[in-house]
Amino acid sequence: MSGRPPTLTVVVTAATAALVAAAFLTGWMVVEVETPEPGGIHLTVPVPLGLLQAALALLPRDAFPRQELPEDFPLDREGLLAIVEALTTAPAGSHLDVETPDSGVSLTLSGAELVVAVRDHEAHVDLRVPLDGLKDALEEWDGRTLDPRTLLTVLASSGHGPLLRVGSRDARVRIDLR
Repeated sequence: MSGRPPTLTVVVTAATAALVAAAFLTGWMVVEVETPEPGGIHLTVPVPLGLLQAALALLPRDAFPRQELPEDFPLDREGLLAIVEALTTAPAGSHLDVETPDSGVSLTLSGAELVVAVRDHEAHVDLRVPLDGLKDALEEWDGRTLDPRTLLTVLASSGHGPLLRVGSRDARVRIDLR
């Protein structure tokens, strides 16, 4: 024996070190689910974004098939791109506030992010969307199908902080980028 570790051990150690480095360099998406009742769940799942991107790149395209939108689905790619373009040059602040006795919707521009808040007497949803990532995703979008990989385009451009909050009397879901 020469005292050197076997080649396989070196390769596995180097690959593991590269995966750990990728996880720490690209950030984490932390998904937290909580139910408030006694004995309820509190689940926290950290997901390294770099490893998720690498895994999706290695999987065959049909592993996550594109989902066809219904023919009458009212999304207009060019119109959405025009809205995103307009928002990139708009001043920060509130751009839409709709309130009713039971609910409310607001769109606020905060830096390069659109903050969407939807509330009613039962639940609330708060979402932070980076405009650059949204623009990139819309430019890649064919206008008829949804590709789960496109979500990573948006996530990759998101800064650290809260991404999504959903809350009701029954459960709370938080997704943060760290």
